[in-house]
Parts: sequence; structure tokens; C-alpha cells
Amino acid sequence: MPKLGRYLREARNREGLTQEDLADRVGASPTTVSNWERDVTMPGIEDVNPLVVTLRLSPEVMLQKMGVLLTPPAAARLPRELVLSLLELRPEELATIQKLARQWPGLRDD
Repeated sequence: MPKLGRYLREARNREGLTQEDLADRVGASPTTVSNWERDVTMPGIEDVNPLVVTLRLSPEVMLQKMGVLLTPPAAARLPRELVLSLLELRPEELATIQKLARQWPGLRDD
């Protein structure tokens, strides 16, 4: 499976966009897009949803490319709407959810 950068570059080219076009549409700088495509940096959680929408990508594949791997049984149990909703969270919202999950005895690993 290709790296995230190659996946983004191929999708951008398929959509006929320049790095500058993509940067404008997702609210990033052209340098940031270039860094993503060269696997220098990874998009932040706040960048995922705009990239998925702009480049018409599968949210599940995008998460895989970012290293969020789910076993097939776990992935099959996740409703697509949940995955899409998680991608729309702002970083501070995701941090709050993670904090609450750590405090909930039934969700802790210990």
C-alpha cells in the first residue's frame, strides 16, 4: 500500500488540482501540502475531513494511510457514520473525548 504522501499526490492529480489549489481548498499553505505529499509531515486531524471531501477519498483508507489500523472485525463493527463524525472533530474536541475515555473505568486498559 503506498504511503500517505503518494496517495494524496495521486488523488490531487486525479482531481486536476495543483498544490496551491489544494492548499486553498483545505486551508493550508502550499508548503504544507508539499510536505504532506513528500511524507515530511502528516495532516493534522483538522485537515483530514477537508482532504477527504476535496479529493473524494475514502475516510477509512485515509485513516489507514495515516497509520490508524483497525482489525477487519473491529472495522466491520464501526458504523461509517461514526468514522465520518470522528473525522469532523476539532483537535480540542478529540482531546476531550480521549480524556473522558481514560477516566471511564470500562474503557481503560488497566
